[in-house]
Amino acid sequence: TYYFLISGLFFLILSILSKDIINLMATKTYSNAYQVVPFLTFGFMLWGLSGIFDIGILLQKRTYFKPLTSAIAACVALVGNFILIPRMGIMGAAISSTLSFLCLSATSFIISKFVYHVPYEWDRIAKIAVAIIAMLIVSSFVNTNSLYWSITLKFLCICGFIILLKIFHFYNLSEKAKLRKFYSIGYNKLILLKNIGFNYGRK
Repeated sequence: TYYFLISGLFFLILSILSKDIINLMATKTYSNAYQVVPFLTFGFMLWGLSGIFDIGILLQKRTYFKPLTSAIAACVALVGNFILIPRMGIMGAAISSTLSFLCLSATSFIISKFVYHVPYEWDRIAKIAVAIIAMLIVSSFVNTNSLYWSITLKFLCICGFIILLKIFHFYNLSEKAKLRKFYSIGYNKLILLKNIGFNYGRK
């Protein structure tokens, strides 16, 4: 659940801000490169999930399934590249890569489910997914020629992801307590540093 939360947040940040970052750092030749970022980021997110889903295979020492899942994913990538790249170019390669990682993650999950059941928190994971999709949709309506306003509004969308999770009652009681403790420690350290700086300035 935490992996999906953190990787999902990074996926959201890169997907939303990729256009502005590329426009800021690269020439107009690469201005359309942002279109492949969500696919590649989501693909690597799925690749990470496959390692988590492998837990059943590893615990039951059924590692002979690993070459099978990798081979299936490789076949999907080869077929996808053969079909999509001639028609869609770089976008076809990105989609093919994402599909292969999706296949790797799905096959790892299915096989592990049969050899060792893991009770994943699907309700909480679903809340994360809905919050990500909602903020991606909202951010798609941000259309301004001002780089400053574009980044500002998209940053608010990223903050909206955290707020939506709170609205969806994603955080449990222990997590809320830890967040309050973390906030309290950070706030106290900030006050301490401020007082040290103030006293040093007076001297």
